[in-house]
Amino acid sequence: VIQVRAAPDRHELTSQVVNGWRETLIRRHAAPRYQYDPNLPMRAEIPDQIQVSEFADWAAVAAWAARVFAPAYNVASPELRAQSDLLRGDTGTEQEEQVRRTLNFVQSEVRYFGTEIGPNTHRPALPDKVLQQRFGDCKDKVSLLIALLTAQGITAQPLLVSSYLRRDVDGMLPSPLAFNHVVARVSVGEKTWVLDGTRSMQKGPLAERQANILGRGLLARPDEAALLALPDTTADLRVEVNDKLVFAKIADDPVLEAEITYFGDMAENVRAVLAGSSAEEFTRQMTADYARIYQTVEPVGELHTEEVADHNALRIQRQFKLPRYLRLSEQQQLLGDWGFFALMQPLRLADQTQRTQPLQLGYAGIYRQNLEFKFPEDIFRREGSQNFDEVNPRFEMHVRHEGKLSTVRLTGEVRMLTETLEPSDLSAHREKLSKAWPRLGGTMTIPSLSLADRKSVV
Repeated sequence: VIQVRAAPDRHELTSQVVNGWRETLIRRHAAPRYQYDPNLPMRAEIPDQIQVSEFADWAAVAAWAARVFAPAYNVASPELRAQSDLLRGDTGTEQEEQVRRTLNFVQSEVRYFGTEIGPNTHRPALPDKVLQQRFGDCKDKVSLLIALLTAQGITAQPLLVSSYLRRDVDGMLPSPLAFNHVVARVSVGEKTWVLDGTRSMQKGPLAERQANILGRGLLARPDEAALLALPDTTADLRVEVNDKLVFAKIADDPVLEAEITYFGDMAENVRAVLAGSSAEEFTRQMTADYARIYQTVEPVGELHTEEVADHNALRIQRQFKLPRYLRLSEQQQLLGDWGFFALMQPLRLADQTQRTQPLQLGYAGIYRQNLEFKFPEDIFRREGSQNFDEVNPRFEMHVRHEGKLSTVRLTGEVRMLTETLEPSDLSAHREKLSKAWPRLGGTMTIPSLSLADRKSVV
């Protein structure tokens, strides 16, 4: 039986049997001209689609996928068993470490290369062939990953996902065509990970290598009947910036010691940029974020990158000079601008116009930035602190100013709780942003005389 789905508020669907043939007619009157909107969530485009499927439900799709990936569980070849034994390591190696080694092998030793034509659009190559040729697409790499883990006695299953529909795949008719990617769901004891064999820029522990931006997936096993909710990034730290503005003397230009740490898929993206661009180009990209806040910024020395031990994280460090950073006010006070660019980015709206359709935001998760002003002597009369907190269904923001006699520390955190915004929520969201945005930057006011000099004057 062929299933057809068309949004009833946009399409007129009639069906009848004529001479033993079923005729299904779909009409849409006064269809508006298609306007591409890069800020539109995928689910908003589903009602405009006419979907057709020969699968009755997700259970039928899962059973089909289980048959397609069945060869992945055939681990009889000597070559595959030899590679599996090598990855297993010495007796006593924990299975979690075995999974990490095997994932590393598939990600880094098997090159991604797709030949999606004919049966290869959906049928993975045999694991032995992938191991021998050392290249394959997502389904080939998952097939090999599962075969190697199965040979080690570790439970692993293919998981069909959509890299562009993500959680909105549940708005599609059950069909293999709802998916364009496949990953692996791997279990050891009480722990379960969703792992992607194509992400060659990953490092660190399995817990930080989850494919956690995919939303929904379908396990390729005969007894699976529904889509599976996958891990998301809401509780994940995505980027943390630690900056210090150091004054050797108040009269001298300060030095900005910048440190940015990227986590998870953001670290992987930066590694890919580093691998594919020159040092000069990457330096320009990093400097641009600071130049928007500190207009006279000048790089000093070389940019330094390092992998964060035991994490899927990359740290970048750089020093800058800030010529003419401080300016004198009419009240004879020194002023210097500052800003939390790492918090501005997730809160910035890509489309500021009034909308009748949902708006796609950035990835959910936690973004942090800390800034410390360090002075060579006491310059403030008293210590103090000030807090700002904004909590709503779409984001949380916490900013704290803590002042000592010779230092000022500004800390900020934004937690994005949603990745899409409904038109009805846009006005309220803008109102919350209008209150929060001024807290993401400002002007530091510094007395032109130190505390000791002012006391001597008095």
